[in-house]
Amino acid sequence: MGIKAPLERQFYAQMCCAEHWDTRTLDEKIDKQLYLQTALSRKPEEVIKKELEESKSKNQLCHILTEIWQLIINMVTEWGYVCTPVLVARY
Repeated sequence: MGIKAPLERQFYAQMCCAEHWDTRTLDEKIDKQLYLQTALSRKPEEVIKKELEESKSKNQLCHILTEIWQLIINMVTEWGYVCTPVLVARY
């Protein structure tokens, strides 16, 4: 099933990445019209664009924290200290 509206296509792509959907789940969400349900507001396109931007910034923050954690692990490994791993939560 193709999605012609660019904003709707971007919405589903972003949700797939954020929620780790497989193709079956994506098809179910499209069939249930998740995009339209989410857009039930006075200015749907502005609301969706805002949510997509917030999601992007959260993903960027998570990426930065992961990179910092990798740098710390590399530094500790090079210096020979023992380190307890900490999980960085994904949002």
